[in-house]
Amino acid sequence: MPGATARSPSATNAIYELADALGKVRDHEFPVKMSDTTRAFFAKAGAARGDELGTCDGGAVAEPRRQAAEAAVSKDRGYHSMLRTTCVATLLEGGHANNALPQRAVANVNCRIFPR
Repeated sequence: MPGATARSPSATNAIYELADALGKVRDHEFPVKMSDTTRAFFAKAGAARGDELGTCDGGAVAEPRRQAAEAAVSKDRGYHSMLRTTCVATLLEGGHANNALPQRAVANVNCRIFPR
């Protein structure tokens, strides 16, 4: 991307393009996946809990309440990451001077892939 000085700003520059791409990463929700291990965990964890989330834990295994149960369990950050692949931006780098439009911007996106 061509650089320039800040006195001639542009609606597009490397940082804005990177920010748009990171917004797409943030907004993407990977589908729920269940392995034999997560099914067993949720079945036992659900039976051991006496609250609403406990009911959902067990419900995440059985139909027809599966979608509602998955949505409820996904609200918990720990469970959310146990149920699907997750990707999150962890490091940004861009620009070379306070008064110059950046020619490049880079982000590290850390993904934890749900095992098959």
